[in-house]
Amino acid sequence: MPWQLVPLHAAEEESVLLPEAGDATVGRRPHNTVVCPNIAVSGTHCILHCDGMDPPEVEDCSTNGSFVNDAKLLKGQRRRLAAGDVISLTKPMETSEVAEGRGPEQRIQYRLEFKEPPAEDDGGDLPPTMPEPRRPPSKASDHCFAQDLLVQEQQSKAKLTSDLLVSQRKLEEERQAVESMTRELRKVRQQVEEERSKRQEAEEGRDRLTGEVEALRSENRQLQELSADHEELRKKHEAAAQDLRGRAQRCEELELLQVQLRRDLASASEAQQKASQQHAELQIRAR
Repeated sequence: MPWQLVPLHAAEEESVLLPEAGDATVGRRPHNTVVCPNIAVSGTHCILHCDGMDPPEVEDCSTNGSFVNDAKLLKGQRRRLAAGDVISLTKPMETSEVAEGRGPEQRIQYRLEFKEPPAEDDGGDLPPTMPEPRRPPSKASDHCFAQDLLVQEQQSKAKLTSDLLVSQRKLEEERQAVESMTRELRKVRQQVEEERSKRQEAEEGRDRLTGEVEALRSENRQLQELSADHEELRKKHEAAAQDLRGRAQRCEELELLQVQLRRDLASASEAQQKASQQHAELQIRAR
């Protein structure tokens, strides 16, 4: 089992060894070789076709697609992997989502690594004091040595590639975090400006209300003074009306007295006429 999948989304999970030959399935259902219980992962998401020492081929079987180094595979498409390649079962964050300020979501990712098989012990049951037997150099050993060098070079390249991908991913996460913090800072500054504007408007409203209250108090004092003047005028009006009623009653009495005097004057004039007539008659008779 020279090849293995290292989970990048969960550091606590152990690496999964791939078979030397045959297929290894990756998906959400428990019958898969690599089980990933995530709702974004299909039941059988992809298949790894293993072929000895050669890197396996990945075949996509999912609905949303599989990604090799963020390059999407269509359903049924195969691709030969290399040491250090990162297989993603969920899609990367789109530019529009980054612009909207959404936080980075946890992606389901595995890195393909070459696991060197353990060296076989050909020394037999030799005692520890016995020197190692000398073996004549052979073409096979040279071939193995070259292959070991190739494997070590591939492992170094895979490690460098994985470290570079991890660094790029961390840098991208840091950049997104900085952009998110910048947006949050802008929102906070905007909220502070809005609160400051609201506070200024509230202070202006308070000053305006204070002026209106003072004006109302002044008007209230004037109203109280006018009420006192009105009450005094009302009392004077009542006194004048009462005096006027008394004078009117006195006028009526004087008018009645005047009528009575006129009647008495008419009676006196009539009596005087009669007396004059009688006096004239008496003078005539006296002659």
